[in-house]
Amino acid sequence: MLQLNKLNVRNVLADLDLTVKKEEFVLIMGDNGAGKTTLFNAIAGYAKPSGGSIVLDGQDVTDVPQYMRASLISNVFQDPKAGTVGSMTLRENLNIAYTRGKRRTFFLSNSRARDDLYKEKLKFLDMGLENRLDDEVGRLSGGQRQALSIVMSTIADSKILLLDEITAALDSKTSKNILNIVGEITRREKKTCLMITHNADHVASLGSKLFLLKNGKLQQQF
Repeated sequence: MLQLNKLNVRNVLADLDLTVKKEEFVLIMGDNGAGKTTLFNAIAGYAKPSGGSIVLDGQDVTDVPQYMRASLISNVFQDPKAGTVGSMTLRENLNIAYTRGKRRTFFLSNSRARDDLYKEKLKFLDMGLENRLDDEVGRLSGGQRQALSIVMSTIADSKILLLDEITAALDSKTSKNILNIVGEITRREKKTCLMITHNADHVASLGSKLFLLKNGKLQQQF
Protein backbone atom coordinates (compact mmCIF):
# COMPACT_ATOMS: atom_id res chain seq x y z
CA MET A 1 0.00 0.00 0.00
CA LEU A 2 1.16 3.53 -0.83
CA GLN A 3 0.32 6.44 1.47
CA LEU A 4 1.08 10.08 0.78
CA ASN A 5 0.48 12.22 3.86
CA LYS A 6 0.31 16.03 3.63
CA LEU A 7 2.90 15.94 0.85
CA ASN A 8 4.47 19.26 -0.18
CA VAL A 9 6.86 19.62 -3.12
CA ARG A 10 8.20 23.05 -4.02
CA ASN A 11 5.22 25.28 -4.85
CA VAL A 12 3.47 22.56 -6.83
CA LEU A 13 1.98 20.05 -4.38
CA ALA A 14 0.34 21.35 -1.20
CA ASP A 15 -0.65 19.03 1.68
CA LEU A 16 -1.53 16.30 -0.83
CA ASP A 17 -3.02 13.09 0.55
CA LEU A 18 -3.43 9.78 -1.29
CA THR A 19 -3.88 6.14 -0.32
CA VAL A 20 -3.44 3.39 -2.91
CA LYS A 21 -4.24 -0.16 -1.83
CA LYS A 22 -2.34 -3.23 -2.94
CA GLU A 23 -3.13 -4.28 -6.56
CA GLU A 24 -5.19 -1.13 -7.11
CA PHE A 25 -4.97 0.75 -10.41
CA VAL A 26 -5.30 4.52 -9.96
CA LEU A 27 -5.54 7.10 -12.75
CA ILE A 28 -4.49 10.72 -12.30
CA MET A 29 -5.61 13.55 -14.54
CA GLY A 30 -4.89 17.27 -14.51
CA ASP A 31 -4.08 20.28 -16.65
CA ASN A 32 -0.58 20.83 -18.00
CA GLY A 33 1.55 22.19 -15.17
CA ALA A 34 -0.75 20.83 -12.47
CA GLY A 35 2.10 18.78 -11.00
CA LYS A 36 1.36 15.25 -12.17
CA THR A 37 4.95 14.44 -13.13
CA THR A 38 6.20 16.23 -10.01
CA LEU A 39 4.01 13.89 -7.97
CA PHE A 40 5.52 10.84 -9.67
CA ASN A 41 9.03 12.24 -9.24
CA ALA A 42 8.40 12.64 -5.52
CA ILE A 43 7.16 9.05 -5.19
CA ALA A 44 10.12 7.69 -7.17
CA GLY A 45 12.65 9.83 -5.30
CA TYR A 46 13.68 12.23 -8.06
CA ALA A 47 12.08 15.21 -6.27
CA LYS A 48 12.54 15.82 -2.56
CA PRO A 49 9.42 16.84 -0.60
CA SER A 50 9.60 19.94 1.57
CA GLY A 51 7.01 18.45 3.89
CA GLY A 52 4.83 15.42 4.53
CA SER A 53 5.67 11.74 4.11
CA ILE A 54 5.70 8.90 1.58
CA VAL A 55 5.02 5.47 3.06
CA LEU A 56 5.27 2.27 1.02
CA ASP A 57 4.12 -0.99 2.61
CA GLY A 58 4.58 0.51 6.06
CA GLN A 59 8.09 1.81 5.32
CA ASP A 60 8.68 5.56 5.36
CA VAL A 61 10.71 6.21 2.19
CA THR A 62 10.45 10.01 2.21
CA ASP A 63 14.17 10.48 2.71
CA VAL A 64 15.31 7.29 0.96
CA PRO A 65 17.37 8.28 -2.14
CA GLN A 66 16.12 7.37 -5.60
CA TYR A 67 18.72 4.66 -6.27
CA MET A 68 17.65 2.85 -3.10
CA ARG A 69 13.99 3.03 -4.13
CA ALA A 70 14.74 1.48 -7.53
CA SER A 71 13.90 -2.03 -6.33
CA LEU A 72 10.59 -0.80 -4.87
CA ILE A 73 9.29 1.50 -7.61
CA SER A 74 9.30 1.00 -11.40
CA ASN A 75 8.64 3.67 -14.02
CA VAL A 76 7.42 3.77 -17.61
CA PHE A 77 7.75 7.18 -19.28
CA GLN A 78 5.77 8.78 -22.12
CA ASP A 79 8.76 8.69 -24.46
CA PRO A 80 9.40 5.04 -25.50
CA LYS A 81 13.11 5.90 -25.77
CA ALA A 82 13.38 7.12 -22.18
CA GLY A 83 13.20 3.75 -20.45
CA THR A 84 15.37 1.76 -22.86
CA VAL A 85 18.85 1.97 -24.38
CA GLY A 86 18.64 1.85 -28.16
CA SER A 87 22.26 0.79 -28.74
CA MET A 88 21.86 -2.26 -26.50
CA THR A 89 20.07 -5.52 -27.29
CA LEU A 90 16.71 -6.55 -25.87
CA ARG A 91 18.53 -9.04 -23.66
CA GLU A 92 20.89 -6.38 -22.32
CA ASN A 93 18.02 -4.01 -21.58
CA LEU A 94 16.11 -6.76 -19.81
CA ASN A 95 19.22 -7.66 -17.81
CA ILE A 96 19.39 -4.08 -16.52
CA ALA A 97 15.72 -4.21 -15.50
CA TYR A 98 16.07 -7.67 -13.94
CA THR A 99 18.94 -6.55 -11.70
CA ARG A 100 17.45 -3.16 -10.77
CA GLY A 101 18.08 -2.49 -7.10
CA LYS A 102 20.19 -5.64 -6.77
CA ARG A 103 23.93 -6.19 -6.73
CA ARG A 104 24.71 -6.45 -10.43
CA THR A 105 27.00 -9.05 -11.94
CA PHE A 106 27.35 -10.21 -15.52
CA PHE A 107 28.01 -13.87 -14.78
CA LEU A 108 24.38 -14.84 -15.30
CA SER A 109 23.53 -12.25 -17.96
CA ASN A 110 23.35 -14.84 -20.73
CA SER A 111 22.07 -17.78 -18.71
CA ARG A 112 19.55 -20.12 -20.32
CA ALA A 113 17.14 -19.77 -17.38
CA ARG A 114 17.09 -16.00 -17.67
CA ASP A 115 16.61 -16.12 -21.43
CA ASP A 116 13.68 -18.49 -20.93
CA LEU A 117 12.15 -15.99 -18.49
CA TYR A 118 12.60 -13.11 -20.94
CA LYS A 119 11.07 -15.11 -23.79
CA GLU A 120 8.08 -16.05 -21.64
CA LYS A 121 7.43 -12.41 -20.73
CA LEU A 122 7.93 -11.14 -24.28
CA LYS A 123 5.80 -13.87 -25.88
CA PHE A 124 2.83 -12.54 -23.94
CA LEU A 125 3.06 -9.32 -25.99
CA ASP A 126 2.35 -11.26 -29.21
CA MET A 127 4.84 -9.08 -31.12
CA GLY A 128 7.47 -11.70 -31.90
CA LEU A 129 9.99 -9.99 -29.61
CA GLU A 130 10.76 -13.27 -27.85
CA ASN A 131 12.71 -14.20 -30.98
CA ARG A 132 14.69 -10.95 -31.09
CA LEU A 133 16.74 -10.97 -27.88
CA ASP A 134 19.92 -10.27 -29.84
CA ASP A 135 18.45 -7.33 -31.79
CA GLU A 136 19.30 -3.77 -30.80
CA VAL A 137 16.34 -1.99 -29.20
CA GLY A 138 16.84 0.97 -31.55
CA ARG A 139 15.51 -1.23 -34.38
CA LEU A 140 12.09 -1.58 -32.71
CA SER A 141 9.04 0.54 -33.51
CA GLY A 142 7.75 3.01 -30.93
CA GLY A 143 4.97 0.65 -29.86
CA GLN A 144 7.32 -2.33 -29.59
CA ARG A 145 9.78 -0.27 -27.57
CA GLN A 146 7.07 0.93 -25.18
CA ALA A 147 5.79 -2.63 -24.78
CA LEU A 148 9.34 -3.69 -23.93
CA SER A 149 9.50 -0.88 -21.35
CA ILE A 150 6.35 -2.26 -19.71
CA VAL A 151 7.83 -5.76 -19.54
CA MET A 152 11.04 -4.30 -18.10
CA SER A 153 9.09 -2.43 -15.44
CA THR A 154 7.33 -5.59 -14.25
CA ILE A 155 10.13 -8.13 -14.54
CA ALA A 156 11.57 -7.17 -11.15
CA ASP A 157 9.49 -7.56 -7.99
CA SER A 158 8.80 -3.87 -7.39
CA LYS A 159 6.06 -2.71 -5.05
CA ILE A 160 4.48 -0.11 -7.30
CA LEU A 161 4.43 0.84 -10.97
CA LEU A 162 4.29 4.47 -12.16
CA LEU A 163 3.02 5.01 -15.73
CA ASP A 164 3.52 8.58 -16.97
CA GLU A 165 1.32 9.20 -20.05
CA ILE A 166 2.74 6.09 -21.66
CA THR A 167 0.69 6.42 -24.88
CA ALA A 168 1.28 10.15 -25.49
CA ALA A 169 3.88 9.55 -28.23
CA LEU A 170 1.96 6.75 -29.99
CA ASP A 171 -0.78 6.64 -32.61
CA SER A 172 -4.31 5.71 -31.56
CA LYS A 173 -4.15 2.07 -32.69
CA THR A 174 -0.81 1.44 -30.99
CA SER A 175 -2.01 3.30 -27.89
CA LYS A 176 -5.01 0.99 -27.58
CA ASN A 177 -2.77 -2.05 -27.90
CA ILE A 178 -0.35 -0.74 -25.27
CA LEU A 179 -3.20 -0.06 -22.83
CA ASN A 180 -4.51 -3.60 -23.35
CA ILE A 181 -1.02 -4.92 -22.64
CA VAL A 182 -0.78 -2.81 -19.48
CA GLY A 183 -4.14 -4.05 -18.23
CA GLU A 184 -3.34 -7.69 -18.89
CA ILE A 185 0.20 -7.61 -17.48
CA THR A 186 -0.67 -5.67 -14.33
CA ARG A 187 -3.55 -8.02 -13.55
CA ARG A 188 -1.41 -11.07 -14.30
CA GLU A 189 1.52 -9.79 -12.23
CA LYS A 190 -0.80 -8.36 -9.52
CA LYS A 191 0.86 -4.96 -9.66
CA THR A 192 -0.16 -1.80 -7.84
CA CYS A 193 -0.24 1.04 -10.38
CA LEU A 194 -0.59 4.79 -10.74
CA MET A 195 -1.04 6.14 -14.25
CA ILE A 196 -1.10 9.72 -15.52
CA THR A 197 -3.54 10.13 -18.39
CA HIS A 198 -5.59 12.74 -20.27
CA ASN A 199 -8.34 10.26 -21.09
CA ALA A 200 -11.07 9.53 -18.53
CA ASP A 201 -12.24 6.57 -20.67
CA HIS A 202 -9.21 4.66 -19.40
CA VAL A 203 -11.09 4.18 -16.11
CA ALA A 204 -13.55 1.82 -17.78
CA SER A 205 -10.90 -0.17 -19.63
CA LEU A 206 -8.54 -0.53 -16.68
CA GLY A 207 -11.11 -0.79 -13.87
CA SER A 208 -9.56 1.92 -11.73
CA LYS A 209 -10.18 4.99 -9.59
CA LEU A 210 -9.76 8.44 -11.08
CA PHE A 211 -8.27 11.48 -9.31
CA LEU A 212 -7.97 15.05 -10.55
CA LEU A 213 -4.86 16.97 -9.53
CA LYS A 214 -5.76 20.62 -9.06
CA ASN A 215 -4.31 23.39 -6.91
CA GLY A 216 -1.74 20.99 -5.52
CA LYS A 217 -4.27 18.47 -4.20
CA LEU A 218 -5.96 15.32 -5.46
CA GLN A 219 -9.74 15.19 -5.77
CA GLN A 220 -11.33 11.80 -6.36
CA GLN A 221 -13.73 11.84 -9.32
CA PHE A 222 -14.95 8.21 -9.17
